[in-house]
Amino acid sequence: MKDNVLRNKKDFSNLFKNKSTYYSSFFIIYAYKNNLGWLRYAIAANKKNFKTAVERNKIKRQIRSIVRGLENKNIPVDILIIPKNNFFKTDFLNKKNDLFNLIVKIRLNIK
Repeated sequence: MKDNVLRNKKDFSNLFKNKSTYYSSFFIIYAYKNNLGWLRYAIAANKKNFKTAVERNKIKRQIRSIVRGLENKNIPVDILIIPKNNFFKTDFLNKKNDLFNLIVKIRLNIK
C-alpha cells in the first residue's frame, strides 16, 4: 500500500507536465500514465477550501478508503485527487461511486 502513494518530486513534476484533467461533481483528478503497471495516487486537500486539519484529515481518510478498493485492479496511472468544496455535502457512498466512475473514465481514456 505504501508503494501506491506518490511522494517524489520527480513523479509530481511528470504528473503536472503530462497531465490529463478529469472532473466530476466531487473531485478533480490529474492523471498520467505510468510504466509500473499499478495505480499510484496523491491527495491534495487545501486550506482554502477546508479550513481545519480535522476536515482535511477526514477527507484523506475517506479517499484512501475508496482507493483501497482500486489497488488490485492493475490500472497503470498516477493520479492526484483534489476534492471540491461540496465534498461534505453528500454521503460516503455517493463519493465512492463518483470516484469509481471517474477512474473508469480515466482507464478508458488513458490507454
